[in-house]
Amino acid sequence: MSVATKRAIGAHETGVDTGAWDAAENVRRIPGDATAAPLRRMYAWVDPDGNPEAKSSYKFPHHIVSAEGAVGDANMRACSAGMAVLNGGRGGADIPDADRQGVWSHLAGHMRDGDMTPPELRGYEQTGGDIEHKGLALKLLDEAPGTFRAVFSTFNVIDSDGDVTLPGAFPEGKELLVSSWGHKWQELPVGKGIIGANAQEAWIDGVFFLTTTPGKDAYETVKATGTLQEYSYGFRPLEAEMGQFEGQSVRFLKRLAIFEVSPVLQGAGENTRTVAIKGLSLEAQSSEALAAIEDYADRVKALAALRVKEGRVLSMANRHRLEAVLAAIHSLKGVEDDITQLLSETDTNTEKGHDLFGLFLEYQQVVAHLGGG
Repeated sequence: MSVATKRAIGAHETGVDTGAWDAAENVRRIPGDATAAPLRRMYAWVDPDGNPEAKSSYKFPHHIVSAEGAVGDANMRACSAGMAVLNGGRGGADIPDADRQGVWSHLAGHMRDGDMTPPELRGYEQTGGDIEHKGLALKLLDEAPGTFRAVFSTFNVIDSDGDVTLPGAFPEGKELLVSSWGHKWQELPVGKGIIGANAQEAWIDGVFFLTTTPGKDAYETVKATGTLQEYSYGFRPLEAEMGQFEGQSVRFLKRLAIFEVSPVLQGAGENTRTVAIKGLSLEAQSSEALAAIEDYADRVKALAALRVKEGRVLSMANRHRLEAVLAAIHSLKGVEDDITQLLSETDTNTEKGHDLFGLFLEYQQVVAHLGGG
């Protein structure tokens, strides 16, 4: 389909809405027998080769729809989300590059009406050219720290872009990079991996670059977000065709060139989530824990000295916080017993035994430090 057959819908003035945005619910409220007029008011892009009275011909919904099906004010969160998609977020914009500026102008007009400053539109080459994006899931492996399995495609299901990816679409064994948040190709990658697949899904077995700041930040973010985290992958269709699937008109993706994966707020694929994550080694985690404890102890001592100097008492909130920390310290006595037992069962003549003994001595020093010794 040529670029000329696709277009952005011209900007128009409406009221603005600053409340929550639920795209699926607002789209659902549009009657199935709606004419082109309300649909063009609701969306920012249309495929004129499609049915002008079918929702599937439109993209970038951004207006609030009443329970009666009336298209109303432009929602600012929807406009912001649309801008993010144009710049590569949530799987990127599945429209010709020539249309991106028109969609941007449409959404930017609404944002300005709402006293918001629209973000700049990133260049075509910055968003990966004609490369497309899909959502994926993440499963971190129980091997070396930072290793993971990212399930990025489920086969034979309709995704939110109206595509059905078929088994065999991905080049198994190909190595690829994990990009920074939101497909930021201009920034350093945060990991790498190798593609694998079976009859149901495709995945990447990889590792975060924990020795770099971007890689460590990405790793920590995935740990913190847990099952809320979603991912997306950049690809170019090598073989695809339109057809019918479960009563819907879809694009079948038969063979793809995949270039990278990236953490995003929401991916296009079905069943995206973070399942598990492999943590730091005992050595690295012990070093971080000891440093944090010593830093906290120094801060408490400094606070105590300041209180004595100024003759003030602790606030009730700070008193409760310190009591909670003290209770946690007392609970470490059980940990001390566990380490003592582990040391007694370990051959201290081995290199591993010496490391554990050193760890135990460090632990005792920290306990003594916190106790004021």
